[in-house]
Amino acid sequence: MKKLVMGFIILMLCFFFSLKFYFWEPSNFTQYSLPYYLKVNDEVKRFPVFNSKNEPKYRVYSADGLTPAGVEVGYETELSLPFLLRELKQRSFSCMKEANAFYLCEKRHNKQFISFFIMQATPLKLTVTFQRL
Repeated sequence: MKKLVMGFIILMLCFFFSLKFYFWEPSNFTQYSLPYYLKVNDEVKRFPVFNSKNEPKYRVYSADGLTPAGVEVGYETELSLPFLLRELKQRSFSCMKEANAFYLCEKRHNKQFISFFIMQATPLKLTVTFQRL
């Protein structure tokens, strides 16, 4: 009887931790950390980081609480704004100025919607969002 109860407790703990992992939305983690390997898809990992001044910070979020909807990457770059915009346009992004200090560049790629939110500052601050369609 004691083994049965212990087996049930272990089974329930495994179930609880698997659910916790499934619904886990890590944020502010870096490249090559455990959440990076477990939650960031390969396409996001292959996407280039443009001359990052600091280590990019990642955030995973879900749309409905069940399926991963996207990944957000934030970092600063030392590239100039004209050079970065030219680089993104060469990669088929369409860019537009949203306000005095912001640019938004977007494109659809392999069942994902990729957007760059560029804040004009010194250095430039980038937020790249990968959303599943």
